[in-house]
Amino acid sequence: MRLIPLLALAVLLGSCVVPVHQECSPNQSYSCSASCGLAAVGQQVCNANGTSLSSCVCSCPAGFGPNSRGDCMPVCDIDYRWTAGNVCNPAAPGNITLLWNFAGMSCAQAGVASVQVELYSYRGLESLSNSGVYPCNFGGTDGVTLQNFNGGEYTFALNGLDAYGHSVYGLEGGLTVDGSISLTAGMVH
Repeated sequence: MRLIPLLALAVLLGSCVVPVHQECSPNQSYSCSASCGLAAVGQQVCNANGTSLSSCVCSCPAGFGPNSRGDCMPVCDIDYRWTAGNVCNPAAPGNITLLWNFAGMSCAQAGVASVQVELYSYRGLESLSNSGVYPCNFGGTDGVTLQNFNGGEYTFALNGLDAYGHSVYGLEGGLTVDGSISLTAGMVH
């Protein structure tokens, strides 16, 4: 029961409750810094049976977070990528080129007039020009180039639409922008 208030405090402080790394001797208490080695709040208290009654709340410096063992590690969020030496660097922005086919057929062969593109980041649905609906073939290319996206992870949904706007082919997947990228998407019926 004492763990819930500590978890609430940990969330507010941007830290976490970490497991205790030492045995609990009856009627003893231990400094939290001895338990997790980080900037710590509180102490581990043991009852007469040697059962821990409290946990330590540990916090890490900005840009770092505790792993499952309570060690501070660099934090990498969705717009960042790990590089050599466990350094977290921002993923580079870029363009996304989507080239598509329909079970190996071209737009004309498959009877696809346009393609609806939905692109999602951790922020939600990205705003695309033309409400995300593009001619299937533009300038002799079955595909589209979407301009100026932040680096990071995205998921997408593609729907090949016939001349009446009915979805006749589709594909869902994921991609990572770290500079400009090109993806060939084979949609299925």
